[in-house]
Amino acid sequence: MEVKTEVKKIFFALIIAAVALTICACGRNEDGRQDGDGKNENVTEQFDGLDISLGAEKIFEEVKERSVVVFDGATLVSGGDVWDAFYADVQNGRTAFVPLARYYTLDPERVSEELYEAEKDNYPQIFLSVIVFDGEKYDLIEKGEGNFFEKTGSYKYLKKFEGDLPSTALYKHYTEYVLVDDDKLTHKDIERSMYSSDSSDFVRSRTVYSDYYD
Repeated sequence: MEVKTEVKKIFFALIIAAVALTICACGRNEDGRQDGDGKNENVTEQFDGLDISLGAEKIFEEVKERSVVVFDGATLVSGGDVWDAFYADVQNGRTAFVPLARYYTLDPERVSEELYEAEKDNYPQIFLSVIVFDGEKYDLIEKGEGNFFEKTGSYKYLKKFEGDLPSTALYKHYTEYVLVDDDKLTHKDIERSMYSSDSSDFVRSRTVYSDYYD
């Protein structure tokens, strides 16, 4: 009799656990986020239907026709209005997300002959990502293998930097937006972290928007 009672308890516990898991799954997005009200919000919708097998060049042309912020190397080529709307929202504390695409080619005139010969078959490349602001932090979601997107990091702040470039640079001016955990970081701090061999200079950051122009 006691055994039957215990079996019943276990059975009902399993049912309750299954229901709880179903409820959680219903409120979870494809990228793994869960909305507070349980409604699905596909933050990668602007990348839906892209045929990755077409190659980076054709995808580059296609995303320029969508509501995506698109870069060719370090230069913004389309979607500036999409970014401006996203930045205005987050500056006012509103939840928002923005899809990004960054396209890279290998220019034989800007790299050594050895590097070009070694890497030319790996280009062009395109990287797709989404920044999601939930009102408190910024999640970076990036395309991995196949068509799957996954969260690769979270940051506290999105900082804007703009200014003039050295006279030896290819362009005269720059505008950058960088995800950071320390709101007091300067552009020089971030540059030092990138190029310094001293580990004490390292700061956690991720440049998500860059526009270099004359």
